[in-house]
Amino acid sequence: MWNKAAFCLRAATPAGPEADRSDNDPVSKSDGTLGPTLEPEHPSSVISEGVIARGDISSPGSVHVNGALTGDVEADVVHVGRNGSLEGNVQARQVTVAGQVNGELRCEQASLQSTALLTGSIEAFTLQIEAGAITEGRIRVENRV
Repeated sequence: MWNKAAFCLRAATPAGPEADRSDNDPVSKSDGTLGPTLEPEHPSSVISEGVIARGDISSPGSVHVNGALTGDVEADVVHVGRNGSLEGNVQARQVTVAGQVNGELRCEQASLQSTALLTGSIEAFTLQIEAGAITEGRIRVENRV
């Protein structure tokens, strides 16, 4: 939780090794950050709604496309939201499409939600297609060898 008093005290107190801080100063007992450091085990990248991005993305975590992305994506998990669009190829462990994709999906698990529009091919070990999803292209589902 943000502590306004500690922030104001820090801003008004000189910094550096030569600064004389009292033992009652909560800032001098901290590690120098204003809040908790959050380092997720699997980081997420988000293309927010209204954002237009061009370029390839490679992430060890997840990629959420809620805006428009032109480029290839390689990640553990890829989610194209209802208002998202992706023009490019996707390689991931898990892919969920609720928006529009024009390209090739190569993954272990693919899921096309009812609002999905996919133009391209799918290669997956498992595939789930909800009623209402539209796909045009080649689909190949096979068991692991």
